Amino acid sequence: AEAYRKALEELRKGLNTALYQEVMAKTGGAPDAAWVASAEKAAFQQRARLDAAMTTYRTTLLKDTIRLGYNELGDFHVACGDLTQALRCYVRSRDYCTTAQHNAEMCLRVIAVAIDLGNFVYVNNYVVKAEHAADAADALTLAKLRAAAGLGQLENKQYRAAARKFLEVSPELL
Repeated sequence: AEAYRKALEELRKGLNTALYQEVMAKTGGAPDAAWVASAEKAAFQQRARLDAAMTTYRTTLLKDTIRLGYNELGDFHVACGDLTQALRCYVRSRDYCTTAQHNAEMCLRVIAVAIDLGNFVYVNNYVVKAEHAADAADALTLAKLRAAAGLGQLENKQYRAAARKFLEVSPELL
């Protein structure tokens, strides 16, 4: 009961009304309809603002602003719990990455959402892509990539390879 209460407190700080209602249903309580309506209205307004900004960014044809716009949209969709749409936004930002660091950041965002979706084909593919951009990556990024590769190996039931990847994770991630 305490875990559900804490989860509901955290969910009320965000925009993921579907998860809030799902957790509330598991507790047997009735969701706060006023909060749900206000959160959905806030999400709608934020989405409209982000869409308008993306339209402006596309007309300027500046790759960096377009990339940042897709990242903002992806972050918004993650906050709302729409992981499939977030994945699409992050993947679209790939065309606008101008440096190896941008590419590594994009790959990490895709990997994080793909893990949440349970799509380990994406995880494995984007780990490889990020490793190609690893020349600009810091120790923390490399540690995250190795951990994600380990999760992909676990999903494929390649336990020895997963253990090796996890052993390669540097202490920066801990």
